[in-house]
Amino acid sequence: MAKTKTEIVLPPGCLWPRTPWGSPMEIEVFGATGEFSTGKTILGLSIAPGAHPPGHPFAGQPRTLYLDLEKSGTSYGGTGCQRIDVPAEMTKALGAKWTAKQVAEWFNSVPSRVKPGQFDVIVVDPINDIESGEVDIVKGSPNDYGYTKGQIDNSVPLLMAAMKAHYKKLLMGFAGAFKCLYFTTHLRDEFKGGKPTSRREPRGKETLAELASLYLWLERLPDDKGKTSAIPSAIVMKHRLSDTRVNEAGELEVVELMPRRIPVATVQAIRQYIASPPNIEKPAAGEAVVEKPVTEVDLQRMRLATAEAQAQAAVQQSTLIDRQMELAAIRRQPVSVVQTNATTQMSQTTTSPDAAAINQEIAAKQAEGAKLAAATPPEDKPAMPGPTERSQSASGVASGTTAGPSSADPDRIARFNALLSTSGIEPEKLKMAMLKYGASRFTQLAPEYQDALLTAMQKAADAKATAKN
Repeated sequence: MAKTKTEIVLPPGCLWPRTPWGSPMEIEVFGATGEFSTGKTILGLSIAPGAHPPGHPFAGQPRTLYLDLEKSGTSYGGTGCQRIDVPAEMTKALGAKWTAKQVAEWFNSVPSRVKPGQFDVIVVDPINDIESGEVDIVKGSPNDYGYTKGQIDNSVPLLMAAMKAHYKKLLMGFAGAFKCLYFTTHLRDEFKGGKPTSRREPRGKETLAELASLYLWLERLPDDKGKTSAIPSAIVMKHRLSDTRVNEAGELEVVELMPRRIPVATVQAIRQYIASPPNIEKPAAGEAVVEKPVTEVDLQRMRLATAEAQAQAAVQQSTLIDRQMELAAIRRQPVSVVQTNATTQMSQTTTSPDAAAINQEIAAKQAEGAKLAAATPPEDKPAMPGPTERSQSASGVASGTTAGPSSADPDRIARFNALLSTSGIEPEKLKMAMLKYGASRFTQLAPEYQDALLTAMQKAADAKATAKN
């Protein structure tokens, strides 16, 4: 903390003291992140606790509006805030099946539903819980942001650009209705290049950090004796708090009002730094950020994140196998068969209320089948063998007779056996995929299905190898 303590005097109607050179200070957007139980919520509720004083238009009413999005603030009633249990509020208004978009729409209407000066501070805890709904709002009205529906649906960068513009406008509206918008975010594992780095990072869109005048990363670290303080410390991730003046020589002087780290992260400490700035070049004890070594807990978290990523990749590879097998089946169908099937399905569905949508889907499948069939060499276009033909082929392989030049290709069999161990795909999943096409063994599959299965297994093996590296 600053070496010399200064008496804190808050001007009437202000949340923060004046700077040493007499400039007024406002923190319109204030954010805090950190692990669970690091004091994020209580820090926000400490900015303007209690009720408005006598003589105020809302005398005796709470100064802070607390939007609790995860039902975690039931014990903070002593701060004098007006707490809204958002999930309970949504259930009361819309029933149990409310959506993320409806929560975002309710949240966005808050500034218009409070009276000017009714609250000094609004606490949104945590703000990243409403972001998915905000994305849905943007997707529903792309024209408002200068894009078409097709552009938004097919381009993630354009969607994020529209979301950024929407979010910035929204948060600025909150800052206009309240003296301070205070938000919290949780942490998540950081990934770079698809791999965990053993570090943590705040959740939420980068717009939050861009608009924040002060953004803290709260910590509760044990001391040398293993005791954890009840009051957190904080790393100052970002701040725009500075004192400026033009000196007698006509030069602009700028003094930073926040250190790199706040040893005791309380609202009172922040006010103390504003009134008496720290020495950035010679930080006091606890004000410098020290790089922490990687702990065993960090390594375990990184291993867990890696395992979760590998599990997700395995699920995706399993889906890929099914898709590859389906495409192989389409390749083996003549165009005439695809067209006949599509015509039959269309005639059966034209009386359905959703006939137009279904017919469009059938037409798309017909076009896909025709495209795949056209891309297949002429000798690779026989009709799919029926159950009798397939069983005879399988019997031939089992008895050692010839079942076709490719069904028992030694190179394919060797690749399959090698990929059994390197792909990481469970044998049971492979067996289920083959059974869909009437085969219990790899050699009983038609060559096209063998190639499709080998392609999917190879991709799984490559993904597994990349994850290990």
